[in-house]
Amino acid sequence: ATEGILRVNPDELVRAQYTEAAHAGAPKASTEAAEVPEWARQPAHTQDGEALVLEASAGNLPEVEQASALGITNVGMYRTELLFLTDALPPSRDALVQHYASVVGAAHGGRVTFRLLSVDSSLGIRYLHPQKERNPSLGRCGIRALLAQPHLLRRQLQAISIAGHGADVRIAVPFVLDCADLRRVREVLFEERMELRRTGERFQAAIPVGVVLETPASLLGVRDLAAEADFLLLNLDGLQQHVLAVDREDPELAKALQSLHPYVLRALAKACEVAAGAGRELAVFGASAQAADNLPLLIGCGLRRFVLPPAAMQEFLETADE
Repeated sequence: ATEGILRVNPDELVRAQYTEAAHAGAPKASTEAAEVPEWARQPAHTQDGEALVLEASAGNLPEVEQASALGITNVGMYRTELLFLTDALPPSRDALVQHYASVVGAAHGGRVTFRLLSVDSSLGIRYLHPQKERNPSLGRCGIRALLAQPHLLRRQLQAISIAGHGADVRIAVPFVLDCADLRRVREVLFEERMELRRTGERFQAAIPVGVVLETPASLLGVRDLAAEADFLLLNLDGLQQHVLAVDREDPELAKALQSLHPYVLRALAKACEVAAGAGRELAVFGASAQAADNLPLLIGCGLRRFVLPPAAMQEFLETADE
């Protein structure tokens, strides 16, 4: 109802996304201090006073509203997959514009970072992947899939530009290998802005474009990416999987991902050092990033900005203060 959309017979994946948001049990969105829970009003910091920055991770409108109800209006990463999972055909530009505009509105003036569509062939989106690949996580996923279907990339970039008119929005490019991926997205964004200007539509002219670090190549080239990207997002779950070459779908092998490997920590520390030297904002997201045992290690690596689902905020703050 909050999106003004009727979904007929949604599949299990779509229902799970909305059920997760509903079960969080947050109150209606409000930025009034009187309605913000006491634990959410305190500044985020470690026990020794080191300041931390918390932003919301969301994949649907209810999660953005839940974050706003906690006084957190910056959406550090909005996952844009939902509308692409609901129907057999890709969503129209108008549907995307309406959805993204609702997200921007629910953020109440906060900054919203839209991560471009990031799916692999295991999800069975036929117009992106006619058949399942032998190794989906190493196939056409993230920006690879969008560059293979450029009309979808163009549609999404146009929708974000229109919905972000007059707002503070950013674009995060998933699964980049090197600066070539970033440059190509910027080229397409420039072309779509020219098209919107030609047709006389209102749009946000200047949108920062950043990258998601989750491949070994992006870590090895983090200095180059930091020099060209406007900001950096670190997908800790994906990074661990690829650096350690561990299949998260294998129950036995996945146990290796429950704690952070020393080599992963070494890579994180390097990324933090490079980002700081380049003056680039670096934030981390993923289930591994909110685990209590990992938090001291991440802070020790130099990470200070965390992107979390609203339901995980309270436990994270309590852990950080211990």
